[in-house]
Amino acid sequence: MSTPYKRLNKDDAVVLLVDHQTGLISLVQDFQPNEFKNNVLALADVAKFFKLPTILTTSFESGPNGPMVPELKELFPDAPYIPRPGQINAWDNEDFVKAVKATGRKQLIIAGVVTDVCVTFPTLSALAEGFEVFVVTDASGTFNETVQQASWARMTAAGAQLVNWFSVACELQVDWRNDMEGLANLLSPRIPNYRNLMNSYSALTAKYGCGAVFLCQRRCIPGISPREYIRSYTVASGLGVCSAAALLRLINASPISAIRATAMAPAAMANSITWCPPLPLKTTE
Repeated sequence: MSTPYKRLNKDDAVVLLVDHQTGLISLVQDFQPNEFKNNVLALADVAKFFKLPTILTTSFESGPNGPMVPELKELFPDAPYIPRPGQINAWDNEDFVKAVKATGRKQLIIAGVVTDVCVTFPTLSALAEGFEVFVVTDASGTFNETVQQASWARMTAAGAQLVNWFSVACELQVDWRNDMEGLANLLSPRIPNYRNLMNSYSALTAKYGCGAVFLCQRRCIPGISPREYIRSYTVASGLGVCSAAALLRLINASPISAIRATAMAPAAMANSITWCPPLPLKTTE
C-alpha cells in the first residue's frame, strides 16, 4: 500500500546524528571508509546550510563504542549532545527524546551507525509516536548489504522514507534559484563530478556568457532555430569566424572543434565535454 508523498520542509525538520562513534564506525562494511565519511559530513553540511536543528547522541562512550567522531562535534559545538550511558535505542533515553520534542519539529532526518540497531530502533519508536522519519541511507552504515537491505525493509514497512544526503539537500532547496551559489558550494566539495560541472559552467559563463553554454549543450531556445541563434550570437559577439551554416556543420561533425573554432572555451573546457556525442541539428541552407 502506497503512502502520500510527504515533502521535507526545512521549517519542520530536525537532523539526528546517532552513534557515529570512532569504535562503531569500524563496523561499517557496506560503504568504503572514505565514501562513508564523506556522506556523513555532507549530511552535516546540509544541516548547517539549511540551519536545521541538529542533535548528536552516542551510546556507552566509555566502552568499545568510543566517542563521537570529532568532526561532527566540531561542526556542531552548540548542538544538544546526549551521551547515553547505556541505552541501545536512543529513544529509550529521556534526554534525547526531550531534545527532539523541544525543537517542535515533526520531521526527523536520521542517520547513524549501525543501521540495523542505532538507526532502526529509534526510527520505529519515533514512527510509533507520530513523527515522520527520513532515513539517510548513505550516512548510515552496517556490517554488510544483507543486513542493510533487511534494515531498510523493516523501516519502510513501518512508514519510514529512505533518502540519501543529496536528495535531502535538493528537497529542502525546493528551487535551484534559492541561493544557487550557496547550494553549489555545498555540493561541490562532496561530489567531485559536480565540482567539475560547476567549475566548467562558471568558467564558461563568466568569460563568454550563455552562448558558449548553448554550444556545449547544443540545445535550442524555444522559437529560435540553431542557425538563427548562432548567426545572432556570432554577430553580437563580433567573432566573425565563420557563417552560421558552416558553424552548424562544424558542430555536427565535432562539437569540440566548433568550440575551439569560435574561441569560446579553453581546451580544458573542450576536453571536459568529450563524453558528449554529436547530436544531429537539422538546418536549411
